[in-house]
Amino acid sequence: MDEASFQQSDDQNDLIEIRPSSSIFSSNFWHGIPSRIVPFEELVSYGQELSGMLGDLGLYIPIVVSFATTKGPDGNYQIDLGATLIFTGLCNILTGLAFKVPIPVQPMKSIATVALGKFTTAQIMASGFLVGLVTFLLGVMNLMGLVGVLLDNAVIRGLQIGIGLDLFSKALLYLPGGKKPSFDYNQWASWDGFLVAVLATCFAALTLRSKRVPTAFLLFLFAVVVAAARMTSAGIPFSGEMTRLRVVNITAADWAVAATTGIAGQIPTTAINSCVAVVKLSKDLFPGRRTGVTERRVAMSVGLLNMVMVWFGGYPMCHGSGGLAGQHRFGARTNLSILVLGACKLLLGLFVGNGLAQLLRFFPQSILAVMLCISALELCFAGRSGLQGDPASVRLCFLTVCFTLFWGQHFGVVLGLLAALVAHLAACAMGP
Repeated sequence: MDEASFQQSDDQNDLIEIRPSSSIFSSNFWHGIPSRIVPFEELVSYGQELSGMLGDLGLYIPIVVSFATTKGPDGNYQIDLGATLIFTGLCNILTGLAFKVPIPVQPMKSIATVALGKFTTAQIMASGFLVGLVTFLLGVMNLMGLVGVLLDNAVIRGLQIGIGLDLFSKALLYLPGGKKPSFDYNQWASWDGFLVAVLATCFAALTLRSKRVPTAFLLFLFAVVVAAARMTSAGIPFSGEMTRLRVVNITAADWAVAATTGIAGQIPTTAINSCVAVVKLSKDLFPGRRTGVTERRVAMSVGLLNMVMVWFGGYPMCHGSGGLAGQHRFGARTNLSILVLGACKLLLGLFVGNGLAQLLRFFPQSILAVMLCISALELCFAGRSGLQGDPASVRLCFLTVCFTLFWGQHFGVVLGLLAALVAHLAACAMGP
């Protein structure tokens, strides 16, 4: 064999030696897995991600705790907090693996408005399953993307601003006095009062722009310490125990209640706010990034998560634009925040369970109000493009905001679209 043949053989051996370096047995392959899951180059700081993961607690805690501590018509508590924490934690983890940005997992609010104190556990779960099924089918058939194309941008932005203002007004109701605040001593000098809210607002205003201070995390940590102290002073012992999961038995009567009462408001809300608006907001907050967030994938995510977890007593969840705005405002830029939040919920649900409900009853309402107000303002700010452009679009945006505030999200979208159609037909009739 000549020298050239030996050289060729050596080259082939070199190639054979190089190939295994890209296989699953190579250390380079395993070291690269974290960067494939989380875009670490987009991180501002780990502290900000930690803070951002708590940005939607102002939406999550009130609804979940209300259902965990309220009895339904059958005399049982409406949801199991331990099961809800476990499955929302799993939902967070799966969502974090599916998307590269902090897509939140939030309680379905329209179901909450009709079900609190009125539905049994089975009826709530049936409502969540049906909403998930419809949403999943819309995603599979790619009709959710069509919805996004057909919706006027001014209507979507008006919906975002309207939801933001609605959340802001609801956040203020957590403070003493409701719609009639006063300078009464008891309304100011309590942990749920205005003084703590003012101080928390000042702290947030000074630190939100900082890349080193995890604003939401520090507010949440402070609130937990206060809640623990209040619980201790009330003489209530903390009793945590491992959660025991059970399968929810849903009867034909439960399906009937869910179909006729539970889902009417939630389906359009999920389609518009949890799918279409989330995609648009994601593009606004993370321009130029490959996030994996599309109407079809988000719809399928909402559908699959709910069709599985409701059978074990987890409260129905969706992806909301308000939660995304809040998490972004408090510093989250990647899915790392969602993965960590999911792990925390999962561990709390497994090992603490329903004992956590007692602690959260003493959570300072003033801190919840501030965190929810900040998230609401961020959502309003995200819809600012609707207030720009030609006067007709701005009017349509304002009209959708008014409809949303007065009649709710689903009526706001429908009436906004009707107004857009009327304006378009009028423009065509009048000509150029």
